[in-house]
Amino acid sequence: MNKLSNETLPENAPASARGHSLPRILRGLGAITLLASVSIYLYQGLGQGSDISRFVLLFMHTVGLAGIGLACSRWLKEQKGARLLLMLTLVFSAANFAIIGAFIYSITGASVPELHGAVTWVVQGSGKTLAMLLASFLVLVPLIFFGFKVIARRSAMRLSAIFALANTLLLLPTRDEVFIGVLALASFIFLLFHVVKARANDVTLRTKEGLVAQAIVFVPLVIMLGRNMMHSVGDVIPLIMSVTLLVAARQSAINLRANSAVRTLLEVTSIVPIFGIALCLVSLVDSTWSASWATMLFIFASVSSALLLELSVRSSSGQNLYGFLGVLVASILLMANILMSPSLLAELYAMAGGAALIVFAFFFQRRYALLSGSLLLVVSIGSGLITAFESIDLVNWFVVAGLGVGAIVLGSLVEKYGEQLKSTVFHWRQQLHSWDC
Repeated sequence: MNKLSNETLPENAPASARGHSLPRILRGLGAITLLASVSIYLYQGLGQGSDISRFVLLFMHTVGLAGIGLACSRWLKEQKGARLLLMLTLVFSAANFAIIGAFIYSITGASVPELHGAVTWVVQGSGKTLAMLLASFLVLVPLIFFGFKVIARRSAMRLSAIFALANTLLLLPTRDEVFIGVLALASFIFLLFHVVKARANDVTLRTKEGLVAQAIVFVPLVIMLGRNMMHSVGDVIPLIMSVTLLVAARQSAINLRANSAVRTLLEVTSIVPIFGIALCLVSLVDSTWSASWATMLFIFASVSSALLLELSVRSSSGQNLYGFLGVLVASILLMANILMSPSLLAELYAMAGGAALIVFAFFFQRRYALLSGSLLLVVSIGSGLITAFESIDLVNWFVVAGLGVGAIVLGSLVEKYGEQLKSTVFHWRQQLHSWDC
């Protein structure tokens, strides 16, 4: 096992020491062929026999991969192919857990009529079946530890434990969209925390094999989300996937060197899940509470602009670009909200958005945010007054009366604290000149 784990080549080694390109090509083609063959075999229409017999063959195939990998190491003295086979063993172990979870789900009596036969796994809940599933579980766990012991020796215990725990979540006999979405998000945060901690304590995880080991840890989570999307393609699962992609891109970017090309690429691509999150939230709110057009537009504008402004704060090279985009999205959409559906609700939303932009401007010293927020406040207050005077009812009367009282109180405050306000305004003007455009 030590031979499997310790083989490294110096950067200045000659080409012959690194190996020819043909073995690398063959290993890559072999890995792709294995993944494709298993995927084709798992397809119901192309397989013979019952679901349980197909699972047994897949299980034997997974164990066989580990055995062949060990044989490559001991008898062929070839370590790269052995480690690749063990990486595939870990991936196929997650597939085995997913099928065991499907069997448990079918034993509970849950029906899935909307699923195609190609992705259904059904078994009768007999004693022999349960004993076989338990035996499979007891074999897969040591395989997981053995695989991580080879590809991530120093962090094998931590990565094996969290990978096994993530796989056990696939056994839960539920496909409830909200529950799975919350569970997937919590699992992602848990896995990410431990992966980041392991990476900080183990420099070997920064190698190519270490990166693969870290990626394999998240395979059960991908299976969980993908499987649930086959059961119910709603709004929660796409929302969770968008949040997961954004968090993954964020955490990866902040751990990279400032102004590096990869960090810049991650920051740019973060825009896609940002708008995905906003769209999913709008769709979820609309389907749950039948929200008004003004409310949906406000949710999209506030969520997308808030995430874009957060991206601008942590960005290493595009602070003003992402910040200006976030302010632009909020200003245009909230202005459009007033124009397309002029109502007191739309104007209150615009006031809230303008106030939020002003607060952001003062905390992070962004002049364009202050100007946009002030303009949004003025327009929303003016439109609110017009709306109130056009249709006087009890609510609008209170709004107009409140504005009148507010103006009187403001006048009294200006008269009493005029000199202090002048010095404060002068200080703000000086400070404003030092802000970003």
